[in-house]
Amino acid sequence: MKAYYLFVFLALWNSLSAQKVKGLKTDTAAQKALIIKTERERIRSLVAANMPIAQQLHADDFQLITPTGNPLSKEQYLGMIGSKYLQYNWEPGDITVKMYGDDAAVIRYTDKIFQVTVNGNLVNDGRFTHTDLYEKRQGKWQAVWSQASGQNISSLVMNGVTFVKKDYTLTNTQQYDFTSGINAKSYRLFVALPPNYKAASDDTTRYNVLYVLDGNDEWPLVVESHRVLRTAFGGMNNPEGRDFIIVGIGYPVIPYWNTTPYRTSDYTPVQDAGEDSVLTSAFGVNLTTGGAPQFLQVVKNEIIHFVEHNFRTTNDRGIIGHSFGAGFVAYSLFEEPELFSRYGMLSPNFFRDTNFLLNLESRFAKSHAELNKQIFVARGSRETSAITNSSSQMIDSLNRHYYKGLAVQSAVFPDEMHFSVLPAEISRALQSLNYDLRVVQHKN
Repeated sequence: MKAYYLFVFLALWNSLSAQKVKGLKTDTAAQKALIIKTERERIRSLVAANMPIAQQLHADDFQLITPTGNPLSKEQYLGMIGSKYLQYNWEPGDITVKMYGDDAAVIRYTDKIFQVTVNGNLVNDGRFTHTDLYEKRQGKWQAVWSQASGQNISSLVMNGVTFVKKDYTLTNTQQYDFTSGINAKSYRLFVALPPNYKAASDDTTRYNVLYVLDGNDEWPLVVESHRVLRTAFGGMNNPEGRDFIIVGIGYPVIPYWNTTPYRTSDYTPVQDAGEDSVLTSAFGVNLTTGGAPQFLQVVKNEIIHFVEHNFRTTNDRGIIGHSFGAGFVAYSLFEEPELFSRYGMLSPNFFRDTNFLLNLESRFAKSHAELNKQIFVARGSRETSAITNSSSQMIDSLNRHYYKGLAVQSAVFPDEMHFSVLPAEISRALQSLNYDLRVVQHKN
């Protein structure tokens, strides 16, 4: 798709040049130098998040095509830059310019340095090739289109050895997209089946199901963590290994950080107008917080319904979520307690919903003396105070009401922060919630 955008773009401009450029002025070194200077100034404005300059150097109809093929408008792109959600350490290489008359030019260059940080996480540290279209509007050069692409090779020969590039897919996995009839949002389901799962009609084996929120990026961690733990008991075919189906609930967008506005809407039970404006500004997506009640119905009536009608499942279901996802896990426990029997709240960030969730638990306790559930709550020792408080307050509240049949386990992982702790939390959650046998018994 990226190659298609670039091919169409260059074909159009070559066609224009063949038809129109003959009667225009010839290329000038001065114009090329000015365009190169403008591009370097544009890059500096993006690195420094200098929004007044960045606004001037990007045309109102500017469009960025990301390395994954996603288009971003000027508002979306500069919104991410201005909010510091998207940050660069960027040094371009030599810039070449091809003029098309006096008012249009295509530039190309390969980076010397191109580090991309998204929401505080380094997601790229490699060189890209950039192709940009500039137009002169009201006497000033502005960027109107830009695309960055990495090397796209099928094979590479080095020292006489051929390295063949192939896409990789997790084994025994499937993917399904759908648009909800409840909230009209689009979702993507990721399904990992046990190694011994057979589609044969005479196989009647049924499996427990674990649902994983933030499926785009966390479902693969859960799947591979389980497979490693299962192998620890003597191999994938060892009868002591516990088999279950793992379903990731995500969104049909790439890269994964583009799920932010959708997950924030779905995982929060209370609307927050301030957060809504931040999401709209940063992502250009008109979504509101407080969508958890509807999303819970999507999970109950559409996702679980689909899984249980298309795979051989038991009625033993679990759910785990991280950060805002953990808040939704807590919300589902008190709003629809019959849906799941095992709950993993990993680095819970209840955001502005802390009092709401704690009050919800207190009201729930007044009418429920019994709660036959397994709950695991975890965090890193270097989490923010908000997350530390969210986890400790929820644990205290659950224990204070002495629910009959409730088993609560918790863990604090030393020297770990909000994202670095996630792999350890997932491994411990799988063991604590009895999805995988414990490799080592821990004391919390």
